Order: sequence, then C-alpha cells, then structure tokens
Amino acid sequence: MARLVVQDRVVKALGGIMVLAGLSIYALALSALADSWRLGIDRQSTGDLVTRGIFAWTRNPIYLGLDLIAIGSFLVLGRLVFLVLGFTLVGLLHEQIRREEIFLSQVHGRAYQQYCTRVGRYIKWW
Repeated sequence: MARLVVQDRVVKALGGIMVLAGLSIYALALSALADSWRLGIDRQSTGDLVTRGIFAWTRNPIYLGLDLIAIGSFLVLGRLVFLVLGFTLVGLLHEQIRREEIFLSQVHGRAYQQYCTRVGRYIKWW
C-alpha cells in the first residue's frame, strides 16, 4: 500500500511539473510573439515569422504548452475525463498546427521552410 502512495505522489508531482512547464512555455511564447500574436490563421494581418526565443526550440510553443497542461492535469487529478480531454485537445491542436504550417509556408515561403529544417514541430529534434 505504501508503494502505491509513493507512486501516486510521483505521478502527481510529474503532472504538476508538466503543468508548470506548459504554463512557462506558453508565457515565453506570448513574450516572443509580441506584436505578431494572432489567434488562428489571420489572412488579413499575417505578421512576421518569429524564430527567436522559445521559437528557436519549438515551432509551436503555445500548442506544446497547452498539450503539457492538459496531460499534466490528468496526471495530477487522475480523472478519466481529463485523459479524454487531453487526447482530444492534442489531436485537435495537431490538426491546427498542420493547417498553420501550410499557411505559413504560403506566406513566408523559403524562410519558413528553412526554419522547419532547423526546428521541430514540437521540439527542436522532433
């Protein structure tokens, strides 16, 4: 029984770390975006291609942060609904990322393609 309690605490601590990391990554992304922040795909005001700060390590830090928050919430709370919501959110955000990649490629062309070769979709090496 004591072993289960320790395992439960470790899982909850890991979840808490994921939530904090997700919030931190999200905040760093907002800071790096500055005036280029857009909600979704904005064809009227495309903004600059941001590759500095956290964007040098992940092309999608906002979505990565939200994914970590969702998965971490499940680990902390241990409720099935958070697991289902987490997987649903990860899937939906992944599809949004794919749409944005097409848009950014059209808007920023070669500069975006070169950025994609240097920085992974979720983390620099992946």
